[in-house]
Amino acid sequence: HVPGARALIARYLAGHGTAAILWLVSAVVPAPARFWLWGVAFAIDLGTPWLAVRHSAAVPPDAAHLPERFGLFTLILLGESVVAVMRGIESQEDWTPAAALSAFLGMGILLALWWWYFDGVAGPAAQPVRNHRDALRFHVWSYAHFPLYLGLVVSGVGLERIVMDASRARLPPGEALILSGAFGLVMLAMAAIGATSAGSRRPRRVTAAVHVGLAAAMVAIVIGGRLSSPIALVVTLASACLVQLGASLYAPTRAQATATSARVGTA
Repeated sequence: HVPGARALIARYLAGHGTAAILWLVSAVVPAPARFWLWGVAFAIDLGTPWLAVRHSAAVPPDAAHLPERFGLFTLILLGESVVAVMRGIESQEDWTPAAALSAFLGMGILLALWWWYFDGVAGPAAQPVRNHRDALRFHVWSYAHFPLYLGLVVSGVGLERIVMDASRARLPPGEALILSGAFGLVMLAMAAIGATSAGSRRPRRVTAAVHVGLAAAMVAIVIGGRLSSPIALVVTLASACLVQLGASLYAPTRAQATATSARVGTA
């Protein structure tokens, strides 16, 4: 019924329709061929919107609706992570200082991530698409949520394990690396979201570089220091999250940065 939207819809129908057929066919295909079909269908689903960027600029998505959906889903995943930490707390037979510290820090980490996403990087802010450049920015902003969600899920489970094993001297091999990698993924995704969010008031390039550097430093500390102690690991993660939050909240706004540049130029 809307002639201007037909080119966009045609590409969505072709791409997502093909992927849907592959998902259905995979139900009757034995493994391991089934897994290959999943991979192809997933790649088509992820790639289809990129083939329609030019048309999505002409027929833009609602500026406020999709960001609100992304924000609500982020809130759900953070809530599930809180539930996971609570399960770890319930598993404690006696409250040792290590267990109490890991539980409080685990909750603090999740609160810092919530604050960072909703205020620091303005995740659910309206994302208007007015031209081709805005459409590209919106696509990067949207796709950056995928690693964010993956990292939040793994981080929630990892924090639960940390609280459960707080009294142990060492974590099982590889768990510290998986958890720090998940947090690094969350931090990189947050940096990408902040750098592409239309509602961000911070200088994108400078702030994103700070966040990427902090994420790399955290993972390097875990790998280099071989932090296998649950308490040492959760303290490191909490410290990194608080520094990231502070860098996001207290970085100069774009208006302040522009005013500073003007004063320097005048001088």
